[in-house]
Amino acid sequence: MWSRPALWHGVDAHNLVSLVVVKDPAARQPLDFFVCSDTTTGAADVASHYSGRWSIECVFRDARQVLRAEGPSLGKASALSGQLRCRCGS
Repeated sequence: MWSRPALWHGVDAHNLVSLVVVKDPAARQPLDFFVCSDTTTGAADVASHYSGRWSIECVFRDARQVLRAEGPSLGKASALSGQLRCRCGS
């Protein structure tokens, strides 16, 4: 894993971001690239935050596909809970 400051011209050509690259030691998975606007955050913390967030994103994706739940109202856990109660009859 390594991190370097970088300019992301398509987003903001004047402020640095941290580019974090994570490599699978067994070389079975492709490289993962993460970007963080807080350049003081360490590479391990950035990767940890993204990995923790990934499971949440999977839940929202599955809810939209399986439950046919749509829209920005799923941005909060309480909204997802309400959708589940309505659709699953709990």
